[in-house]
Amino acid sequence: MTDDRFYDRARTEIAINLLAPVHLTHLFTALSGLETIINVTSGLAFVPLTRVPVYSATKAFMRSFTLSLRQQLSPRAIEVIEVIPPALHTDLGGAGKHDGQPEVKAHLRLQPGTSGGEPTGDRGGLWADEWGLGYEGLRD
Repeated sequence: MTDDRFYDRARTEIAINLLAPVHLTHLFTALSGLETIINVTSGLAFVPLTRVPVYSATKAFMRSFTLSLRQQLSPRAIEVIEVIPPALHTDLGGAGKHDGQPEVKAHLRLQPGTSGGEPTGDRGGLWADEWGLGYEGLRD
């Protein structure tokens, strides 16, 4: 908050993380063939990180929006999925910020029979972590 550019950066982050998905949802729900909406949130929606208050708040908003949207669109049989990716060791936000997190390749699906932990990409995506985070709202 003490940064002179805090407000400008916050406006940009809100536009990207909140306004854009809400706008796209509005546009997509007008389509007659829409079957699924997928929103990406974060574990920071549940436990905000003080050094990234706006990011945490936008992810909490998207979680609430997704839960409400799921109920609103259920009469139209539109599935609304929330993806909550686990924290991973990346340089997102700057080098060294996620050094204590698991490596990305530890969460990638692997081709049966391969060795060395090389992801195949044939089925893509990140697995949920050992606590079951990652995908919510999938139908049976």
